[in-house]
Amino acid sequence: MNLKILSWNVRGLNDSRKCLIVKNLLREWKCDVICLQETKVVGFDRQMVGNLWSCPFVDWVALDAVHTAGGILLMWDRRVLERKEVLVGSFSVSVQWQGVGDGFSWACSGVYGPIDNSARGLMWDELVGVHHYWNVPWCCIGDFNIVRFPNERLGNPRLTPAMELFLEFIEDLHLIDLPLEGGSFTWSRGSDRPSMSRIDRALVSHEWEEHFPDVTQRILPRPVSDHFPILVEVGGMARGKSPFRFENMWLKTDGFIDRVQSWWNRLSFHGTPSFVFAKKLKALKEDIIQWNRLEFGHIGRKKSQLLETLKLLDAKDEEFGLSDTESCERVVARAEVENLLSLEEISWRQKSRMLWIKEGDNNTKFFHKMANSRRRFNHLCFLEVDGEIYEEESEIAAQVVNLYKNLYQESEEWRPFAEDLEFDQIDGSEKDWLERRFEKEEILLALNELPGDKAPGPDGFSLAFFHHCWRVVERDVLAVFEEFHHHSKFEKSLNATFIALIPKKNDASNIRDFRPISLVGSLYKLLSKVLSNRLKQVLD
Repeated sequence: MNLKILSWNVRGLNDSRKCLIVKNLLREWKCDVICLQETKVVGFDRQMVGNLWSCPFVDWVALDAVHTAGGILLMWDRRVLERKEVLVGSFSVSVQWQGVGDGFSWACSGVYGPIDNSARGLMWDELVGVHHYWNVPWCCIGDFNIVRFPNERLGNPRLTPAMELFLEFIEDLHLIDLPLEGGSFTWSRGSDRPSMSRIDRALVSHEWEEHFPDVTQRILPRPVSDHFPILVEVGGMARGKSPFRFENMWLKTDGFIDRVQSWWNRLSFHGTPSFVFAKKLKALKEDIIQWNRLEFGHIGRKKSQLLETLKLLDAKDEEFGLSDTESCERVVARAEVENLLSLEEISWRQKSRMLWIKEGDNNTKFFHKMANSRRRFNHLCFLEVDGEIYEEESEIAAQVVNLYKNLYQESEEWRPFAEDLEFDQIDGSEKDWLERRFEKEEILLALNELPGDKAPGPDGFSLAFFHHCWRVVERDVLAVFEEFHHHSKFEKSLNATFIALIPKKNDASNIRDFRPISLVGSLYKLLSKVLSNRLKQVLD
């Protein structure tokens, strides 16, 4: 689902020129929910709202300004969200909605916080009350007029009691403070010695984030007001074609390894061992994809269906009792749900890269949150290269490819000579030991030293696949090593590499703010490990 939520302290809507600018921007941004703070308006009516947001399906709720100070206007598109209930407080307006498309119920609170510390306690109490009253997934967004940490205000050296109360509010309600893209501050004033702070933000509950995992928060341009608009966008992360990635949870499925054995043994190709191995991996990939689509299925959907079955059986048991057949059906359904939950945990652990936590520790929700957090941290909404800003996905991709193509390209053919330099040497016996034929035992030892959950390369297969399916691929892997020993080369496709850009810091935007890492194929990892183990023995 795609969803856009805009929050903006407009610093007054009493000026016709400013209203026109705001109206044009709202039309351009095409949002589904809009929360405006400090409207300085008393008594919004349909004509005023319609003139401000030209959406013909707008619905709204407002908190009036007090003597032309403050005020909140929360608007939404009725084609997207249906109002269920409204709460208007002293510092917030809140609406519980139901999604028109998916039926998902959640609440949103638009906030305009007080400046004085004495009133902030009342605001926290009000928001806690809203959260507990509905007890549904929640998004709390607006101008809180307080920062969380000293580094969110320019020139602020210490943590104040007001900040500590804000932190307590977030921690007590287990809210997520979404990372801010596009800048560090949301408010600024002055030019010679400017004041800057991040007082505008969106906070969401874990349940809200679980339903909308693909969520980002970023700053938009501000032609008026001293506050930047912030946009919370669901479905805004660019996604290219997803490459095949082997799911380690498949290895826990009854009969899967036997299936792999059957698929692998019927494959027949001609050529060098490394060419045959590469072709077999590619063909096996297609077999697994088809099996996953037609037989294994989507875990989430299967789990939901089983839970619904259990719900119906439990309800029937409570009212009429169950037959022996139905009781057995319930036992089987519970066992299947337990198995699916275990598989789900393995999958999310693999995606989260939190490899220091063991499987089976019932951390599925934690792994899910970490995977979503990693996705947001690695998300790139724009890129700066040599002072130019690129926002289109195709432009960003072209700039990245161009940079690393030039970086890894040799600009000059001349290379320095090293004939006159002296290096430590190994003796003849060590040389012979290094160049001896590869042995099955040392290959298997190296394989078992490699973690099975690391990110795969272009072939898509994790090392866990080789750990569990060694008896299936053993002969072909040994043949590739033998080929490499005799000819010092192997099939080029086995040496293919993904280059992934990892942000060095939060809010990375310049191309130099990213460090490249190489994700190599599984066989290349194994060969490198065997060679490094040999070198280690000689160098130690």
